[in-house]
Amino acid sequence: MDQPPQFCKLFIHPKLGQVLVLLDEGAKPGPEVRLYCRPTGMSVCTSNYPYPDTPEGLLEAQGDFECFDEKQAFEIARQMFVQMAAYGVGEEA
Repeated sequence: MDQPPQFCKLFIHPKLGQVLVLLDEGAKPGPEVRLYCRPTGMSVCTSNYPYPDTPEGLLEAQGDFECFDEKQAFEIARQMFVQMAAYGVGEEA
């Protein structure tokens, strides 16, 4: 029996903590790749990357998710932490 396709990736950073990347193929109004992280002193924060609700949009979302690596995830999470710290919430990592 084949393993189902991967829909999430969890990366662990020594300062940023857990960074989760999720492919939601059934999101409305179209597929999304989402990144979740939790800056110190904050709740979980999300960055959404929506795609068109078309077969091509789904293929693009799937391809981008497959290529999403640890380096990209950590850089996006770091930028989220910096932005939150600029607003005076959480801590910059």
